[in-house]
Amino acid sequence: MAKDSHVRLTDEQSQKLGRLSAKLGVSENEIIRQLLDNADEVSLKTIARNRDADELILANLKQQNWLLSNLTNNLNQVTHFLNQHQNDLTLDEMKILAKIFNQFYGSVQNLR
Repeated sequence: MAKDSHVRLTDEQSQKLGRLSAKLGVSENEIIRQLLDNADEVSLKTIARNRDADELILANLKQQNWLLSNLTNNLNQVTHFLNQHQNDLTLDEMKILAKIFNQFYGSVQNLR
């Protein structure tokens, strides 16, 4: 016995389903039925796990972008300070600032 069900799809999902239907020459309903008939719990768990991994990767990339932005800002501030006060600094102070500059620069390069 068939049951009438309704599924909500995003515009992108609906377009993809339409393209698959046209390409395969079968109805959209038949594609959904075939997917359900051939789906198993292991495959669905793998898909969910991959989606979770993708979200974690995206969160890490956003964090790295934020760190890179802050490091770049700090690097610019150190450079600006050095340019303004290059004649006022002792050799030891310049060495310390150069070390800080190189650490920031190294961190920026690692994030990139």
